[in-house]
Amino acid sequence: MRKFHVCTFSARSGIAHYASDFFDLVLARRGYEKVDLDSDWRNKLEGISANDVVHVEVGVNQHSEVELLYKLLERRHKRIDVTLHDPPFLRWPYFRSNNRILTGVFKIAQLYVGNFGIGNSDMRRIRNFFVLTEKGCKSVRQRYGINNVYHMPYVVRPSDIVAPGAFAPHLMFFGFVAENKGLHYALALHEHLLNYSPEMMFYVVGGVINDAGQRYLDEQMQRYQKNVRYLGFVGEADVAKSFAAATFAVLPFTPYRSIIPASASVINAMKMGRVVVSTNVNAVDEYVRDRQTGLLLSGNLAADVAKLREALINPQVALRIATAATDFLRSHLDPASVGRAFDCAKLETA
Repeated sequence: MRKFHVCTFSARSGIAHYASDFFDLVLARRGYEKVDLDSDWRNKLEGISANDVVHVEVGVNQHSEVELLYKLLERRHKRIDVTLHDPPFLRWPYFRSNNRILTGVFKIAQLYVGNFGIGNSDMRRIRNFFVLTEKGCKSVRQRYGINNVYHMPYVVRPSDIVAPGAFAPHLMFFGFVAENKGLHYALALHEHLLNYSPEMMFYVVGGVINDAGQRYLDEQMQRYQKNVRYLGFVGEADVAKSFAAATFAVLPFTPYRSIIPASASVINAMKMGRVVVSTNVNAVDEYVRDRQTGLLLSGNLAADVAKLREALINPQVALRIATAATDFLRSHLDPASVGRAFDCAKLETA
């Protein structure tokens, strides 16, 4: 029996980065081998025997991983474990179409009437599910009535955690740019804060992944220009420089209607020693505790400007919050804690 960890490790995505850390810090020392999917992934499938353990990283945009997973299910493979990055769904939507309207119908059917039970049997044929948030874990258990769903913390490489540095009273946005990421609200906050701190900069680090995202970004670039630098996708060295230039990472997400993912952007900003300013949606509050490990926005622009300004004029408050955030990562998302959660699940199903 061999043990395989399956993901498109070479992709430029949060899941690929997470999967590499999870393999290096947790699975490699437990005897797993890495299977990096690519355009030739079907040949990788042939190397997996019926007795092998297969741990697959599954997200809504992990198409090769999902295809391989369903091929294994067709073969009646019994030892499949899944890290479900976008709970509660294995595939979203379950049915696919090139027609936008039809895709919308499929999503409504899956979200509100559970596809009339179609696909539920797929969930029951998987040995273990690992979910990176408590809320996501609960959503899977409730939706499908299954118990083999375990909360496993998002793993953070300890050497990646940066101690909070010198106070820099500027703001930044980090990650993929799309309307549901809330860049427009972050820029509106900055615009109002310029009335109090005319020299304050805002750095936008990240780019778009589709045409809708590009249209949205173009609108923001036309609307907000004063003291704003749109940097796009940059290399790791430039990302680090951007984080060093701004103490506050503003990530005002809107709630997802369908999925409850862990936010890699929030976690990445925390591990860079920044004060994360976000909204209490999805599972953000499992990491950002208001005025303790970050700041939570209300959606009331005046109130949120006042809250941010309070931290901006008091560097010691910002330092305390950023330090508490890095301490939280070291004590809750460390490899040892993640390994224990993984091992407990495996013991229960041994």
